[in-house]
Amino acid sequence: QAEWIRAYFFRELMPVLTPIGLDPAHPFPRVLNKSLNFAVELSGRDAFGRNSGAAVVQAPRSLPRVIRMPEAIAGCEYGFVFLSSILHAHVDELFSGMTVQGC
Repeated sequence: QAEWIRAYFFRELMPVLTPIGLDPAHPFPRVLNKSLNFAVELSGRDAFGRNSGAAVVQAPRSLPRVIRMPEAIAGCEYGFVFLSSILHAHVDELFSGMTVQGC
């Protein structure tokens, strides 16, 4: 199941996610009502060599909140996983070169 979820993240979720770094020079990003958002605490330097202590990852509202797993993978007829669980488990993949301290 973990391998299927990882593949799902890279295939379906990663291409549509855009992490937004938080810093004093930019206003806080708009958080849409009823949207799924993650506040991420980071350490290290980003791809541009900047220290960024925090970021927001907002999942598009078009993504399903509950994902049905294939029966062969789930081991039962109705196997589901929450979108939030997938994002929480793989959010570090969005921040190459940085360490996720908390999410």
